[in-house]
Amino acid sequence: KDIRYWEECPTAEALSTAFSPTDINAKLLPLVNGYEKWIQGELAGAPSSVVQKAHDALERMTDGMNILLTDATAREAFNIANRAIHLSNQWKNPNWDFRWRKFQLAFALASVESLTNVDSPNRDALDLLWVATGGGKTEAYLLLMAYAIVHRRLQFKHGQSQSQWHGVDVITRYTLRLLTIQQSRRTLGTVTALEYLRNMGWSPDTNKDHHSEPFSSQPVSLGLWVGTSLTPNRLGVEGNPFGKDNQPRDGNALRVLRWGHNLTDSQLSKFPEPAQILSCPACNSDLAYPTNSTIKAPINTIHWVCFSKNITQQNIISICQAQTNVNSATVHTHQQDIITLSLNTDGLMGNEATVRELWDAIHTGIQANGGMLFNRAIRPGRPGYFPRSHWNPKRKVSKTVDFVIHCPNPTCDLNRRVWQGAMPAGVRSGVAKPNSQTVYACDGWKDSSDGDVHRGMPIPAYTVDEQIYQKCPSIVVSTVDKFAQLPRQSTGKIGQLFGAVGSYHQDTGFERSSEPSTEFISNFSAQRGLKPPNLIVQDELHLIEGPLGSMVGFYETVIDKLMSEHPSLENYKPKYVASSATINRGEEQVQCLFN
Repeated sequence: KDIRYWEECPTAEALSTAFSPTDINAKLLPLVNGYEKWIQGELAGAPSSVVQKAHDALERMTDGMNILLTDATAREAFNIANRAIHLSNQWKNPNWDFRWRKFQLAFALASVESLTNVDSPNRDALDLLWVATGGGKTEAYLLLMAYAIVHRRLQFKHGQSQSQWHGVDVITRYTLRLLTIQQSRRTLGTVTALEYLRNMGWSPDTNKDHHSEPFSSQPVSLGLWVGTSLTPNRLGVEGNPFGKDNQPRDGNALRVLRWGHNLTDSQLSKFPEPAQILSCPACNSDLAYPTNSTIKAPINTIHWVCFSKNITQQNIISICQAQTNVNSATVHTHQQDIITLSLNTDGLMGNEATVRELWDAIHTGIQANGGMLFNRAIRPGRPGYFPRSHWNPKRKVSKTVDFVIHCPNPTCDLNRRVWQGAMPAGVRSGVAKPNSQTVYACDGWKDSSDGDVHRGMPIPAYTVDEQIYQKCPSIVVSTVDKFAQLPRQSTGKIGQLFGAVGSYHQDTGFERSSEPSTEFISNFSAQRGLKPPNLIVQDELHLIEGPLGSMVGFYETVIDKLMSEHPSLENYKPKYVASSATINRGEEQVQCLFN
């Protein structure tokens, strides 16, 4: 730190409450002034081309400052985005007050004007963040991603010619599938924080005691869009238990979720796994336990959401505490005979098989005492994954059609307040609901008899391709090779991620076709689809070279064409941001890939 030029950067929390132009100016101006002094002091003898580039960067930072000072909607979006960064880091470490580094905040300021203004002369520029591994690149573009999502929604709230419903706002792309999984879990922390703030109606305005109408009625969400070796393409049906002869092609998402514990270790290494979100972003409680018998990870706490009847809480606790691995048990009661059974264990259980043995022993003990106990999760080894079912009144049968992720820990922040959300024609659970925009709760999570209010916030993640096409989540985290599916999709589902939507159905979500509006369908012909993505983030740019670079460059042309021909936006272009830990001849590579 050189005190000749720099002051300490503000925290994300401080920026989240800098609601007035005066406040935001006081927080950000020292950084801009510090950079100007640094140029004057450190680049005094540098070549003119270097000095000019530094002044160009300074000018763009100043442009970013000005838009935050003069545009109240942009400033509020910046406040809420910073609050999400603050909250997600508080969940990871309550004692850590996240403070921005100079390069992170400078990069955000330099990019925010062209992200906000689609007609900006810098909209065509790819902003490359070049920092060593572990230096904090991810946080810098997470701020921009959160800002992009909130800004569009606030524009509708404030009556600024934006549609009420939104599709994909941000696409992030990685080159390695395992890295994509890892980064999606980091990104999910920010997305979950944003959705938490939306649901509670958090506001940066202290005059309103930090509460107002939510910035949107539509939930903020994330979709993990990677190859079929990691996640399934289809939801499918629960079907029958797996046998030793079953192949990966038999592994649709619902069947793997329901019967995955029957797979052998060799099958598990080949089957796609929909339960990619392993722990809660807010409290780190387990959502899924390792199925492979060779994995031994200490399990200390288990939370099961259950239907319970004809047995007292004390009897349930006594039966649980009589089990070998259980140190203590607690029962939390909810609506309609729903309880959460929380067990503290001795840490000797290490995988799903041991968890299932414990559940079977408890279940048998409850039955022996004349009681009923049914797990509402899709299986005991997936305590955070819950089936969404449709009821057919004619056949009088219920069919599982999807799944929802919830944190089962009753003391988690996500479960301390009720949750509500809306979609163009709603999302049903149970019987069909005509003329509704409500997202209804699945079994175990209803706070009202109708299910229109959830007793806790879902974790807003989708891990199956079919879910992503149906929901068009706010952020799609993908691998670059996934875009090779563009010409292979005969149904045009991928086009929905770029705004090509004709209608929305209560059961099947967004559709490419323009079905006429009914009591269960919302037609999008009036607004001519959804807005295309506003921001595209390319991580690990230096890895996209050679044959892979050629393929990415080719499909980049297709993506540009898809968005530039949007029916309601003429020559539309998204904002591009990239990051790299090490890159050689970066400008030349960017020109080859994106020009």
